[in-house]
Amino acid sequence: KIRQPIESLSGRPEEKTRIQIASEVRSYNGLSVHISGKLAAAMFILIMNP
Repeated sequence: KIRQPIESLSGRPEEKTRIQIASEVRSYNGLSVHISGKLAAAMFILIMNP
């Protein structure tokens, strides 16, 4: 008997890559929210302190 990895038994290797892509998108969205928040705070400080 030849043992097969669990991934080949499920037949869904694309599901694993889809999960990885989703986590990448989430981290990118979090990073863009963080950067835009920093920019908004910097603009607010510049406007309030002429």
